[in-house]
Amino acid sequence: MSWTRQELKQSFTCNGAYIKYLRKRMGWSQRELKIASGYSERLISKAEANGSIVLATLVDLAQALSTPQEIVRPEQLVFDPIAIAKSITHATYVLQRNMFTRMQHMIADDFVLEAIGDPKQFPFVGRYEGVDGFREAIDRFFSCMEVPANVDHTQWYDYFHCPKNENVVVVWGQSWIHPIGSPLDSPLDITQRIEIRNDKVCYFENRYDASLSSTVDSNRTNHEDRRRFQSSS
Repeated sequence: MSWTRQELKQSFTCNGAYIKYLRKRMGWSQRELKIASGYSERLISKAEANGSIVLATLVDLAQALSTPQEIVRPEQLVFDPIAIAKSITHATYVLQRNMFTRMQHMIADDFVLEAIGDPKQFPFVGRYEGVDGFREAIDRFFSCMEVPANVDHTQWYDYFHCPKNENVVVVWGQSWIHPIGSPLDSPLDITQRIEIRNDKVCYFENRYDASLSSTVDSNRTNHEDRRRFQSSS
């Protein structure tokens, strides 16, 4: 799989935790990845320790770690806070309840998630701590919310590095994810702040504007009225 990012540097800092996760997914030791990729065990260890390696090596590692079911792109092996933020959005829409299994390797032990909003409208709001808290947040979120079919989430979110700290990503987006059984007529504006430390997510803030509660209420009421009308017809 060739490199698809526009910038080309001499070397790139590796996303060590993700490389290690992919290696273990293959059931390999570092020695076995060394054999599959054609590089030394020392280089594999360096990559998993967030070291810098050249582009050609990244391409070879990505090829070795790919499967017929999932092609690994070289840029996925690079430490990139915005790429990590995008992977969270992607997992929320595509993996949904199964996102914990795929993402737990990138959650810090002291992880904190704060979902901010009106608890009467968004029952999942609150503070969650640690890897177990991440799992609980996912379970609570998808116990009351659902992802609509055929929504291209990639066009609804923008990602920015924080000017004072490149390891902090701010996400501005519009979400079509809605209360179960109550599709939205228009998307909800949300803001996220994601902080990365040592290539793991240590803080995630998901903020729902309080003014959106009326939108959710209106959509829920409209769809309940439609169901009552249909059942009485």
